[in-house]
Amino acid sequence: MGWMISVMVLLMFYLVLKILENPINLILTGKKTIGTVVAFQKDTSLVSPVVQFTDILGKYVKVSGRTYSKSAGVEIGDEVLLFYDIRNPKDAQLLMWREFYIIGFLIGFIAFIVLLWISCFLIAPQSGFDDPLHILSSVIGFYHSDPWRIPLYFILFCTIFFTGSGTYITLKNGISLRTNGIKVIGLVEDTQWSEKRIESDNEYEPAEFVMISYNVAGKTYTVPRSVTKPFTQLQKGDSVELIYPLNQPNLAVVNTWDEVYLVSFVLSLFFIAFTSLLLLLWTGQIKLPLTQS
Repeated sequence: MGWMISVMVLLMFYLVLKILENPINLILTGKKTIGTVVAFQKDTSLVSPVVQFTDILGKYVKVSGRTYSKSAGVEIGDEVLLFYDIRNPKDAQLLMWREFYIIGFLIGFIAFIVLLWISCFLIAPQSGFDDPLHILSSVIGFYHSDPWRIPLYFILFCTIFFTGSGTYITLKNGISLRTNGIKVIGLVEDTQWSEKRIESDNEYEPAEFVMISYNVAGKTYTVPRSVTKPFTQLQKGDSVELIYPLNQPNLAVVNTWDEVYLVSFVLSLFFIAFTSLLLLLWTGQIKLPLTQS
């Protein structure tokens, strides 16, 4: 089993290195410059920014991102740092997080496999989970690792990473929306009933959403207020201020703090709670029943 896991981890590391080969080469040997987002390249429902820059010969060059996502994370006119090959300016690497999310996913998956591997070896050391070079057992012996703390630390680290990242991204998007978004006045047209599933009972509970219509460039859009009745006092015929990202009128939300910042606030509370729990466990102020002496 140890041989199989070792081969799988090495293959994934090789894949990560191959994917990073060109970006790292451009960052180390390419020409650094600033480009401007001028358009978006679409693939079905996904987008990638198109960035224009001037090469060392003074020519305008347009390049697109190497990955596609639901949200480009930038707007037209934004400046983006990039590196390009002076011999082939079309070969460029945008320095944006979304350009490396596949790498991040692979590295996270490798970390998950390694930590799971360590946990299995700690729980059943004679089951053949050790690696061929016995590096795993040497590291475990050196740090006197506990079989139950490793999985718990891993879960907490993952939770902290995702809640922290979620807080940062949603807060950044909310601030950007409030700062650069386009405001428009909508009209409450009606309410719409939707069924919300209750997992514990496997039943459905009806919820009444307020539907708001607004017009942008001659086209009518309709969005729901995320707060259901009776928790919102909006009535049919009320005027409501909405806000939407530049060039994305279909993504409008009601311009209130809960629509823009509530998700960030909830995620930040989880981030603080799980970080505090990790620190308490790490410093020994909280002891697991199975590890108490």
